Amino acid sequence: ALLAGLRLISAVKIAHPTEEEEWQTYIKPMLPEGSEVLGEIPHDQKAALLANARAVLFPIDWDEPFGLVMTEAMACGTPVIATPRGSVPEVIVDGETGWIVDVDGYAEQAADRLASLDPIAPAACRDRVRRLFSKEAMVAGYERIFTEVLAAEGR
Repeated sequence: ALLAGLRLISAVKIAHPTEEEEWQTYIKPMLPEGSEVLGEIPHDQKAALLANARAVLFPIDWDEPFGLVMTEAMACGTPVIATPRGSVPEVIVDGETGWIVDVDGYAEQAADRLASLDPIAPAACRDRVRRLFSKEAMVAGYERIFTEVLAAEGR
């Protein structure tokens, strides 16, 4: 955000004492001056925060099994800039619902993408979540799997 000339707003959930220690020791000292740290956001305020963000930065360096943060942001029409780890390539369509950038050089690449977000249509973000990650999509997926299993068993 700083490299792109934008203000960084962080919503941080710290659930365990070890997370608090890591936050205070490693993360907080690295935040640029002028950054705003909101702490954990109540659910009823989260949608407005996400919908008004230029993008959500998701610089993970581990194999995230799903990434609820990404789908929440996209459901609000906000693109996500993430690394190609874990479920990211399944959730984000590079250049359509956000950007997938390398772990190495994340800050520089994210800054470049922040400067070119105009082509990302909020409707494309919302549509992808609705089609693939909504309750309706989940139920349809379960029904498809149950049907396949029953058919394979000859039922």
